[in-house]
Amino acid sequence: MVFFTVSKNINIKIADSTLIKFHKIEDKNNLNLENVYLTTYDDIGSIKDIFLKVSDEYKLIIEDEKKFSSLKALPRELGIENKNEFSILTYDKHPHINEEFYDISTQIKTNKKDIKLAVLGGVGKDIGEKICGASAIRILKQELEKSFRSVTIDIFIQSSDNKFYIRDKEILKNSLGVNRVIPLPINIQTLCKYDFYIDTSSIEKTYYYEHLSYIDAYLYKFGIDYTKISSDKKFNKLKYNRIYRPSRELKESIKSLKSHGKILLFHPFSPDPERSMPRDIAIKMINKLIKNMPEYTIVSALKIDGIKDNLKQKDTSYKDDRFEDLSSYSKSFFDFAYIISNMDKVITVDTSTYHIADIYFVPTVVIFHDEKLVDKRLKYYHTIEPYLMDKKSEKSFSSLKFETPELILNKLYSWKDIKVKKLIRLFNK
Repeated sequence: MVFFTVSKNINIKIADSTLIKFHKIEDKNNLNLENVYLTTYDDIGSIKDIFLKVSDEYKLIIEDEKKFSSLKALPRELGIENKNEFSILTYDKHPHINEEFYDISTQIKTNKKDIKLAVLGGVGKDIGEKICGASAIRILKQELEKSFRSVTIDIFIQSSDNKFYIRDKEILKNSLGVNRVIPLPINIQTLCKYDFYIDTSSIEKTYYYEHLSYIDAYLYKFGIDYTKISSDKKFNKLKYNRIYRPSRELKESIKSLKSHGKILLFHPFSPDPERSMPRDIAIKMINKLIKNMPEYTIVSALKIDGIKDNLKQKDTSYKDDRFEDLSSYSKSFFDFAYIISNMDKVITVDTSTYHIADIYFVPTVVIFHDEKLVDKRLKYYHTIEPYLMDKKSEKSFSSLKFETPELILNKLYSWKDIKVKKLIRLFNK
């Protein structure tokens, strides 16, 4: 985490309209902990940009961490320590984030029976990582409850320039083991209300996060020997969201689809272009799925432009009403989760879909282009099977080597070689 103060009083609004207030310290010789703030390394740049948009008079001043890390009032850090993050990442030519394992059982020495723990930085960048990270939080709480009567875990997540703050907050606050989700930055006084804290900032820059499964990486960060945690405990789960209600139209649409037989969700796109299926190939695959899975209606929770015009009409053995576009109903994370939970099967590219499918035990086939990612992402999933695309050499427009990805002539040629029948056979596993 990074400690900072501000040059002038300023208020900023975050995505859910929460107002975060920053107050200038009047006397530098008498630091008021209420006016010293902390957040993640990644968040610092965002806050600076927001201040600059208001006026160049508003400045964020990085404070020396050593002034505060030794304060008796500051709670103890658990798991792998994240000291001097700002100086390491800003000034070191070869920045090295600490990866030395600390056993949490040796760090929680206290006479208290009821403890409060703050997780600074949240868990995960995208939906899939968050779901897996939340599973690690659940296990963390279970392990701590072996030593304490009650354990309260609050998660603090980046908010200043987080376009997905509301979504991230909804996912985490409906995760087992999480008490509250609170926006960063906070002041030191707020942190001092906790007995312990874990700083997850910059975890994605570590070797272990790159090579371990997401849930094992977070357990390692938390100071828990992941090899001693039973794989049966490493499942994904969300609390029932009492606030969420699917729209009447969505419920009726799914009910109607179920009355005609089984339903398969086909999810061909990902925010990552390398993992996303080209649109024309996605349309061809839908045609093949309709032909080879006559007992299923194929649905999509994404808008696929041109799909209706491109469904084959000549073959009388199937009709275009065997495809249903549910994208207009999928307006939030929980809409998407509700759709997946009602599926009989799922075929998806490597994106968050299968992490959610695991929560509801929906048999799923995931299309991977990198074999190294399979174990990292599917290690503890029992209803998910991988489909590995054939490796193809990249072709470019010329003999010159281009560093710009756009100049490569379809480095994902292997999308064309996906065998739909092989995809279907994987469900038998």
